[in-house]
Amino acid sequence: MYFLFLILLSRNRNIQGAGNTFFISYYCNKSRKQVLHKRMILVEKRNGTKVPFNRTKIEVAIEKAMNSPSGFYVLDQAKLIASSIEEYLIKNKIEEISIRSIEKLVIKLLKQEDNMITAIAYERYRKLHEYMRQENTSDNSILAVIKNSDEDIRDNNSNKDPTINTTQRDLIAGEVSKDILKRKLLPQDILEAWENNILWFHDADYAIQPEFNCCLIDLKDMLENGTCISGKRIDTPKSFQVACTVATQAIFSVSSNQYGKI
Repeated sequence: MYFLFLILLSRNRNIQGAGNTFFISYYCNKSRKQVLHKRMILVEKRNGTKVPFNRTKIEVAIEKAMNSPSGFYVLDQAKLIASSIEEYLIKNKIEEISIRSIEKLVIKLLKQEDNMITAIAYERYRKLHEYMRQENTSDNSILAVIKNSDEDIRDNNSNKDPTINTTQRDLIAGEVSKDILKRKLLPQDILEAWENNILWFHDADYAIQPEFNCCLIDLKDMLENGTCISGKRIDTPKSFQVACTVATQAIFSVSSNQYGKI
């Protein structure tokens, strides 16, 4: 059909100049899209499945890296790079490509466009997602707890003696909790900022549970104005003995829901 239009165009003397150019350009572009549609490019995902190539997904991933704490946003650059990758695949008649190969092309083109900051951010973004897809990612940190060889784990909480068995069991559970927190619960931007030491997530080893590490009890306010323990209202004590009992109950209630000093 495309060639028939070109033949008719060459015989039609009434169509001249810029009209000719537009007509040829329109059907060339149309033909290119038809060829792309007929010869669908497949992308092999990390799990081995294959899906149709989608330029928009590349553009979205680049923009996420640009908008990350360590990225740099350039207007329309993501769209330009995604289009360049699509043109590259069509020109070289590539019918199948892996996700990793596409990621390498993205990083290469970001560097060519002088956006090295986003290229590094994109690589970090890719590695973080790769980490989040993994399952057994806490082995090394758990072994470090047993060997007492990781300063960050050992010195993270001064309330804990990392050399005794009961504390080591708690630290091991904490490493598992942190691993789940990073891979399953935290937003991408918070995780990236934490991994790059932009912020510090305090008591991360308790974040997946409804508990915390330590707190300060305002005993004066509790004794003067009353308090609530285990859902029950306790009025202001009338004697020193009752006040001591209330304080003991409060300390016991708090300590049973945390690890650390009161």
